[in-house]
Amino acid sequence: RDVLGRPELVSDERYSTNIARVARRGEVDALIGSLTSRFDSQELADKLDEYGVPAARLNDVAGLVGHPQLAARDRWREVDTPGGGVQGLLPPMTFTDVELPMGAVPALGQHTGAILAELGLAADYTGKEDT
Repeated sequence: RDVLGRPELVSDERYSTNIARVARRGEVDALIGSLTSRFDSQELADKLDEYGVPAARLNDVAGLVGHPQLAARDRWREVDTPGGGVQGLLPPMTFTDVELPMGAVPALGQHTGAILAELGLAADYTGKEDT
């Protein structure tokens, strides 16, 4: 129960119930932040796992793009953009017998005129405003 090196916190009345912890949310966040900042994210994930604490790491963009499970599960598709092809992530829910279409990313302002016309706005829109 001494996951973060402060065993006295287990019996501290200020944190003994969820209601008590929520009432001191700022204090708890600061305390947890100071205790967890001593570890890099992998060390902390391993330590929490060792003690059976349910937790997951929140990836930054590089961590998401480089996550081995996304490549292993074939979750990336090439998507066209005005600047060339980029990797796009499939939606979370897919079907084994249906390949979801990954349409091209529109250019900036590409559909502005059509949208404004559909809304009955800016009949004098020329598209020059987008450049």
